[in-house]
Amino acid sequence: VISNIVMRDVGTPMAILRGNRDRCSVGAPGPLQSIRISNMIASGGKLPSVIAGLPNQPVTGITIDGMSVSMGASAAGPRALDTIPEHPTDYPQPTMFGPLPAYGLFLRHVTGIRLRDVQLQPSPDEQRAAIVADDVAALRLLDYEDRCGNSPTRLWLKNVRDAIVEVMGTMPLPQHCYRIEGQNTANLVFLSKGPALDRNRVLDLDATVPPGTIHF
Repeated sequence: VISNIVMRDVGTPMAILRGNRDRCSVGAPGPLQSIRISNMIASGGKLPSVIAGLPNQPVTGITIDGMSVSMGASAAGPRALDTIPEHPTDYPQPTMFGPLPAYGLFLRHVTGIRLRDVQLQPSPDEQRAAIVADDVAALRLLDYEDRCGNSPTRLWLKNVRDAIVEVMGTMPLPQHCYRIEGQNTANLVFLSKGPALDRNRVLDLDATVPPGTIHF
């Protein structure tokens, strides 16, 4: 349990990483689970926060309640999630994956994550998405306020399953700002606490997404 943290000019506000260095050949890595973070404030962030497990060995049971991050600079990110390496045997550090497509929060191989009252403030010229989720199950993104500046993509979700995204705000979202892809996408629900979401307007839906899996 981590609470009431204030950071200034920080490299990476948060990193939760599960690896498999196994230098003593003891077998599969132990679990990384049941982590709660609340009331975290960071300003002048240089790199996005990362929560990442391994294929078929996810990080599980993460709760973040109250997270406010403002970034100090923008950067370029990859255009395809498949190009981001895994590096399971490397020493765990947030720079191990190279450039990331999210400026605020990158999630990969995570099961059971609840994010409430998350505010991510980009630099004025930021073009990356605020949150990118790849191979994530049971995601709850609640009371999410969109502050993505000029970025054409606000959320990028690939192979996200059994998830609820609850958006709050007073301004209409730009066209095709929620990028959804992946043949394992299933039961993805979008809710709004502000203007009603127009499915045809906000979704950038890849052909790999099975029909009938996105709900408004």
